[in-house]
Amino acid sequence: MVGGNGRSSTFWNFIPGKDWDRKQADDLALVRQIIALLDVKRLSDPRRIYATGGSAGGHMCNMLFKNIGIFAAIAPTKCGMVRGMHEPGSGNARTPIFWVMGDQDKSYNGGGSAEFENIPFRERLEIWRKFDGCLGEPKVIKKSDMTIETYLARDGVEVTFCTLAGITHAIPRELAEKTDALIIDFFLRHKK
Repeated sequence: MVGGNGRSSTFWNFIPGKDWDRKQADDLALVRQIIALLDVKRLSDPRRIYATGGSAGGHMCNMLFKNIGIFAAIAPTKCGMVRGMHEPGSGNARTPIFWVMGDQDKSYNGGGSAEFENIPFRERLEIWRKFDGCLGEPKVIKKSDMTIETYLARDGVEVTFCTLAGITHAIPRELAEKTDALIIDFFLRHKK
């Protein structure tokens, strides 16, 4: 992973402007080791490996997708997508994504610092839609507390963005339970 300042890092809990050069953390290697151990012990299905996380864990989800590439689907929640660090690129396989974000979250409209820039939510949607080859208009489900937009590619790859109305970074428990259930259903629909 390359930080906004051009330095390389392998840890997920980055703090802009601080600790970019720390060498003791290698979360990418740790995840690779965990997956390898699960595979050796025959406790995993390599066609059904998923990544999800909220806030800094959502950033880690993005980092894992960008750098490991073994996931059947990913679901970052309540986090930004850092320009120059998290955009899908030519080295990545098309991957279904389900993104949950409150429309009042601090990174919904972009923002960041001098060290990094969060890509606005609508621009993230367009980046992923194009990357995954999704065509046409989305299927839109509007509920009182959320809007779910799903774009489909011809081969079934989905890009789904779930916008939570009036929600900041702290998603209330009852709403988090709803979005978690949607993520689980999303994961169960996808395998490599």
